[in-house]
Amino acid sequence: MKKKVVLFLFLVLVIVFSACSRKNSTPSSPGQGSWTPTVYTAGSYLAGSVYVPCYWQGTVKTDLPPGSGNGYAYSIYVSNGTVYVAGYYNTGTIDVPCYWTVSGAGVFRTDLPAESGGGDAFSICVSNGTVYTAGYSNNGTYVSACYWTDSIRTDIPPTPGSAGAICVSGNTVYTAGSYASSTITSIACYWTDSVKTDLPGASTSGLAYSISVSNGIVYTAGEYYNGSNNVPCFWTGQARTDLPGGASFGAADSIFATGGEVYVAGYYYNGTIDIPCYWLPSSGGITGVSLSDGTHTAIALGIYALNGTVYTAGWYSTGTAAVACCWTGTTRTDLPGNNAQATAIFVQ
Repeated sequence: MKKKVVLFLFLVLVIVFSACSRKNSTPSSPGQGSWTPTVYTAGSYLAGSVYVPCYWQGTVKTDLPPGSGNGYAYSIYVSNGTVYVAGYYNTGTIDVPCYWTVSGAGVFRTDLPAESGGGDAFSICVSNGTVYTAGYSNNGTYVSACYWTDSIRTDIPPTPGSAGAICVSGNTVYTAGSYASSTITSIACYWTDSVKTDLPGASTSGLAYSISVSNGIVYTAGEYYNGSNNVPCFWTGQARTDLPGGASFGAADSIFATGGEVYVAGYYYNGTIDIPCYWLPSSGGITGVSLSDGTHTAIALGIYALNGTVYTAGWYSTGTAAVACCWTGTTRTDLPGNNAQATAIFVQ
């Protein structure tokens, strides 16, 4: 099972982003009184020797039809009673980017066009009935960042590169990711439609995993290498804010911005184990909230906020296997599935 993989071999770039798309505004409560939000998480679990993409509604798991090999679900979005999940499945030869829709009509998979080497879809959102996904397409030599509008692919320069997150505000498509140059391994950036904006302060190596747009402001989250450590951070426009953590390294894997508030999820290493956490950068500075049980190494990969409650998703290690989980505030709920990870969360 993988959280994220970064592989640069000459002109080959493969970035598997764990970040997921974020809604631009918090949905209103459908009612008062006894209404309880429904938590949706996406991820994968091990069945025999193959990883199966899935999502959980509460703690009820629904498998998503894969190919003959491994499959992964990276992002989830719910709109008008339909669940949308983005990821890929393996044919035995290549990875095929796709998204699944789950509704009363059943479970359906939509394959997304890519070049001969396949690709991956890391993020999904829905706007005005249109499905947007982001990821990369592989031509066999290098990968190119791209996004799909329904099933129409738009490649985003430069190459090699990869888009790990997508959101739509108004009629504008925003994606976040990174690209490589001849001198820098990875440069964090975001694209407005196809116009690239570099994210500064990561001249050695930077990665953007997640994007959110609120009140016309673009927020991205990720990490950069400062010469000795990987530092979790987020950017407001192009202004970088470093996030506090342990003595060694960490990453900000997901960001959610709404109503002037910004929420960031990720992890940091405390010298012994990975500590899952979320940060509240707008609460009089930066407040970090640990989600650790103090024993297991763990990572938070997705975040959502609704009606003042913060929801996160991720996994922890028992030492022999991964356990998918989500947190409501700091209360952890384990999710069923063998050697599983939850990579994204959506609440309504």
